[in-house]
Amino acid sequence: MIEIYHTGGGCMAYHVQEPDAPGLYALITAPDGAALPENPEFDPMMIGVYREESSDNMGLTTLAGRLSLIEWYEEHVGYSPDEDISGQTPILELMDRVASHLLLRAHAEKAPV
Repeated sequence: MIEIYHTGGGCMAYHVQEPDAPGLYALITAPDGAALPENPEFDPMMIGVYREESSDNMGLTTLAGRLSLIEWYEEHVGYSPDEDISGQTPILELMDRVASHLLLRAHAEKAPV
């Protein structure tokens, strides 16, 4: 679920947690890392994946608006999320989906084999 999160020092981000990736969270910010993307339909954004216990950054993905989010989703998940609803996925839901998949991937990579 995506929600607005105050990171401290006046900075804000979208915060995403995925139940199937415990111990991790994602923050979505503008490229400067200090604010929300002003217009997420078109503006660049960074999606960072972090460990809850240490706030260690496990990776950053930079995308630019809806088209970039859709392209990432199609490449890494295998289809467009717009197909699920036969229309345009709301931008916050789209951001949530991409961040959730990044969290799942990070969780799988850190899991013991």
